[in-house]
Amino acid sequence: MKKLISCILIGTLLLLNGCRSASNGQTQEVSCLLGDDIQKISLQFQKNNSEIDSYDKIKEITAMFNSYHLDSNSDLQDAKGWIYILRTFDKNNNVLTEITILNESTIRFDNKIYTCDNLSLSLLDEIFDIDREA
Repeated sequence: MKKLISCILIGTLLLLNGCRSASNGQTQEVSCLLGDDIQKISLQFQKNNSEIDSYDKIKEITAMFNSYHLDSNSDLQDAKGWIYILRTFDKNNNVLTEITILNESTIRFDNKIYTCDNLSLSLLDEIFDIDREA
């Protein structure tokens, strides 16, 4: 039980540390992906899902989402359509995180819309071997 509480506290601290959102004009830190518990990542494109479980590729993706700040952009009502849905899973195959990638610079995470300065769709295409042009 103490280990579970410690994990929750550590997760909460990490959650307050990776990406940034604006809330009523103030900056609030938010982490998108917590890499230590992630055992698998799936990426949905249209009706197809691709999965990876390689430690190196998981680290590469988590670094992409945790290495820069995300700024709150717009209302959920403005978010129509999407390119990818990225889901992370733990060792029991439970979904840890779901991020909807709306375009080259915008995601939906935790029921908020964020603008991402360094989001790389081409890197995701390469890692998951997806050809969006086909």
